[in-house]
Parts: sequence; C-alpha cells; structure tokens
Amino acid sequence: MGGTINEGGRFIQISSPCNKRIAAKVIIHNYKVLFHDRLEKEIIALGDSENDKSMLNFCNYPCVINNPHSTPPHIISSKRNVYKSSKKSPQGWQEAINHLNEVLPRTIL
Repeated sequence: MGGTINEGGRFIQISSPCNKRIAAKVIIHNYKVLFHDRLEKEIIALGDSENDKSMLNFCNYPCVINNPHSTPPHIISSKRNVYKSSKKSPQGWQEAINHLNEVLPRTIL
C-alpha cells in the first residue's frame, strides 16, 4: 500500500513513504516561513541507525552515534563535517552535541 519498512536501532518500523529527511525538510521550510529566513543556515542531525541515513545525508553536520544494537547508517563519501561518536548511546549523543558546540560559531542549547 505504498508504505516502507525501516529498521531502527531496536525496532522495525512500518510507515508511509515519508522518512526523516522529508520530515526535516518540512520543519525547515516551516521555520523559514515563520521566521522569514532569519535563522541559521546550518542543519545538524544526530542518528544511530539505518533509518536515520537519509536525514544524515541531507544535513550539513551529520553526527553518527555509536549504537551497539544496530549497524551505523551509511553516510555518502563526499559528505563533509561528519562526526562519529566514540561513546555509545546515550553518552554518544552528549558527545556529539559537545563536539558541535566546539566547531559551530554559535552555541547549541
């Protein structure tokens, strides 16, 4: 019926053809409309499994979080600013945010 099967870190998800990349694009579009394009242009994303792949490949700063329960998502080889955490979840998420706070011009809250 047009749905997709996405394997996450712990669950298999059956959903509509929408994915995290499409959802991120909708959110970004709505923010641009709401704030009249006065927001930062850099898009960050954090993910730890294959179902995050399209979102991570879409953003400017993809962070792949070490997850012992899944295979890491494949990031295209030409992608820049890729960060891979050395720590496992949940400390890996904190590690990635701390890294972004160091490399981006503004602090992430």
